[in-house]
Amino acid sequence: MRLRPFIQDTDFETIRSWITDERMHALWCGNRFTYPPEAEDFTRVLHEMGRRNGESPFVMTDDDGKVIGFFCYSLHPETNVGMLKFVVVDPALRGKGTGKMLLKLAVEYAFDITKADAVQLAVFPVNIPAVRCYESIGFTEVRTDAGAFRFGEEAWDRRRMEIRRTGAGKKEQGKWTVKHNELNAEQFRELWESVWDGAPTPEQTALALSHSVFRVSVFDGDRIIAMARMIGDLGLCYYIKDVIVRPEYQHQGIGKLMIDELLAFIRQNGVRGTGIFVELCAMPDKIPFYAKFGFAANEAQRLRIMYPVE
Repeated sequence: MRLRPFIQDTDFETIRSWITDERMHALWCGNRFTYPPEAEDFTRVLHEMGRRNGESPFVMTDDDGKVIGFFCYSLHPETNVGMLKFVVVDPALRGKGTGKMLLKLAVEYAFDITKADAVQLAVFPVNIPAVRCYESIGFTEVRTDAGAFRFGEEAWDRRRMEIRRTGAGKKEQGKWTVKHNELNAEQFRELWESVWDGAPTPEQTALALSHSVFRVSVFDGDRIIAMARMIGDLGLCYYIKDVIVRPEYQHQGIGKLMIDELLAFIRQNGVRGTGIFVELCAMPDKIPFYAKFGFAANEAQRLRIMYPVE
């Protein structure tokens, strides 16, 4: 089996024949294409995705040149993370390892040819065979957005999954090691106590971290020295929270490193061609630091209440 670029004139009819019902269509593409698929719309969507995001469509063929699989791939250069979309194989070959082979070839292409550090994809967890296929070759969950897509009366979650190239599970920044989405409640509370008093309870912290959009942690060897996290709705607004650097490690560029990581996540995951509110709260002496990234205060006053839960 091998990969080659998708050719609209010869490949579209084959792929269209695989989409046999409306539910399967929604599971496959989230209704990005019309149902049933039409050549003109298919071409238009692929062209627009290529123009905006750099997606390229590919097919997998058997040894006789027959098309048996399809996907789109793009690489986000600022994060060096690849994205797979619209993964589908010939229904007659499902359950025979064809999907795994397609994914392995796609991931090899991403790592070996485009030199990506990681590859991500999105899947609806109700598509259990697809989730199991992705997990079988090493994809793991990054986050799940509850009720992100509606199909008739159903509300489907959307899960982002990722596989990392060997040796790319962490990023070396000089003598620091940066990790994504590995910050745990114990580390959070330890860092909190290094700067402020009265860390949240372990239960509060674990719940907050599990519902964060993105977490960054920085290590000096095995010792955690800094953290930052982001919450938000993924569409209109992100909010940066809990940016903490141990006092003895401050003024060494670690804060900038973490903000750069958070903003890179937004560039990768935000809706292309739109503006997204990114907000935070800063003490007066920290405002010049955030101003370097383009943050500016407005006339609104921040209101808050510590609401008791009995």
